[in-house]
Amino acid sequence: MKIETAMQKLSDLNGKNLRKFADEYGITIFAKNGGYNKGWPGQVVKRYLGRTINPSKNPDFGNWEVKTTALEFKNGEIKFKYPMSITMINENDVRKYSFKNSSLMRRLKKMIIATTIWEDTYQTETIFHGATIFDLYDNQQIYKQIESDYNLIKSIIINHGFSELHGRIGEYVQPRRKGLGKAFYVRATFLDKFVLPLLHENVKVSGR
Repeated sequence: MKIETAMQKLSDLNGKNLRKFADEYGITIFAKNGGYNKGWPGQVVKRYLGRTINPSKNPDFGNWEVKTTALEFKNGEIKFKYPMSITMINENDVRKYSFKNSSLMRRLKKMIIATTIWEDTYQTETIFHGATIFDLYDNQQIYKQIESDYNLIKSIIINHGFSELHGRIGEYVQPRRKGLGKAFYVRATFLDKFVLPLLHENVKVSGR
C-alpha cells in the first residue's frame, strides 16, 4: 500500500472510537490475569490498514512505517502525551551498524504518525484524532541530530556497556526501558515541536 493511500484511508477514522474496532478485530485490551495491552490502539490501526504486528526490524509497509501514539490537553493546548517508541535496541546491531544502516533509520526515515485522545485510564473511549506523514529526509537538521543521538548511544554501549543506557541520553532520540529490554524512543518534546504542526495542518486540510 502506498503511504498516500494509507493516509486517505486513515482520514475516515478521524473522530471515531477505536474500542469498537478492537472488539471487531479480536484485539485484547485487558487480559483475564489483569494485564493491560498498552499497544492495542497501534494494533488496531495496523489491522485497519491490513497489517498485523511486525516483529522484524524492517518497516511495516516496505519503505514506510506506521506508529500510533496518544495526545493530551495540557494547559489548554494539545500535546503529545508520551515519548514514542520506534524500535528495540539490539546491542550487537548498534555496535556493528552506522546510523544510515541501522534499524532505527529504517523505521524512522518515513512514517505515518497516527494519534489518539483518551480521557480515562480504562480508555473506554479512545478517539482517533488524525495522522500525518513524517519524512526524516525533509529536514537535514533533524537528520543530523538524530544521527548524533544514535552515535552517542553507540559510543556509550561500546565504551561503557549496554547497562549504562538511560533516558537522559539524547536530544531527540533517547534509550528507554521497554519490557525486558530497551528501545529507541523519540522524545515528546520532539513530537510537539516538529510533528504537531504537521498534524494540525493535516487534520485541518482533511476537514475533520
